[in-house]
Amino acid sequence: MTGQYLRLVGFIFPFLMNALGAMMIFFTPGKKDGGIFLGISAGIMTAACIFSLIIPAVGLSAHLGGLAFLPACVGLFVGAGFIYFSEKLFKGQGEERKLSKLFWAVTLHNLPEGLAVGFAFGAGGLGLASALSVSFGIGVQNFPEGLAIALAYNRNGKNKLKSFSYGVISGIIEPISALIGAFLVVWLSFLQPLILSFAAGCMIFVIVEQLIPDSVHSKGGVWGFIIGFCIMMALDLALG
Repeated sequence: MTGQYLRLVGFIFPFLMNALGAMMIFFTPGKKDGGIFLGISAGIMTAACIFSLIIPAVGLSAHLGGLAFLPACVGLFVGAGFIYFSEKLFKGQGEERKLSKLFWAVTLHNLPEGLAVGFAFGAGGLGLASALSVSFGIGVQNFPEGLAIALAYNRNGKNKLKSFSYGVISGIIEPISALIGAFLVVWLSFLQPLILSFAAGCMIFVIVEQLIPDSVHSKGGVWGFIIGFCIMMALDLALG
């Protein structure tokens, strides 16, 4: 029974941390100049792409030798192309459309993270402790990501409750994809490099097209990017 309970905790912990990060919006002072916060969001997302998605994708393709980069490159182009060609699906104009793209990109980024948790619990070679460590690592990384979404919405005029809601909703896909990963680990594991890099491509497109240009209008935007990048890099490297 204890094992079942721990598995349940492992499945929902990343989502709870995402929600906790989004909750921090209530403790963030409102400012007219939100460039530093957009910079922090861009830095967090960039580090997540590199250390959580692209590097693991290349590592999972090591058996290809000198072509280990290829699945990651394919996934990056497909992910970026997905956001580019699906822009017409995002409702609203101007800032509303930008926020929709950002929300969609981060939500897609949470998909492979949830699958990774499911793979860890579903793989026969991993013990419960190892699977829980995967869940813990991804969960802690989700804290600043939930805040990043909430900050972006709040900076663009949404009230804090609505901004918090968007931050929470962006993480709901993780426990769902974790369940899928646990049941389909044998069939989906070989696609993981493409899934990881696809999510990275979606995020990088939004970062370069939207977050960085909007953040550099503020002097604090560049420093915010560096701060966010260092926070996420430290979490990724410390937690593996």
